[in-house]
Amino acid sequence: YAGPVPVKIYIKKNKVEKIEVLKNQETPKYLAKVKKAMLNAWDGLTVKEAKAKKVDAVTGATMSSEALIENVQTGLDYYQKNK
Repeated sequence: YAGPVPVKIYIKKNKVEKIEVLKNQETPKYLAKVKKAMLNAWDGLTVKEAKAKKVDAVTGATMSSEALIENVQTGLDYYQKNK
C-alpha cells in the first residue's frame, strides 16, 4: 500500500455507472488485481445499495483493496450529502 487510491465515481439518476481509479502511487501489480476484481462491483447499483454492499478484499492485495473500498464509500457519502 503506497498511499491514497483516489477514485472518480460516475453517478447518473442516483445509480453508479462506473468507477475509475485516478492517478496514484499504488504498486501497479497490486492495483491491477484490485481493478480487475473489484471495480465493477458497484456498477448498476443505486447509491444506497452501493453504500450497503460488502465488497471482499482481493487476496494478495488486501491493503489496496481496503483503500479502494474506503474511497468509494467516502465518495458515495459525499454524493448523498451534496446531491
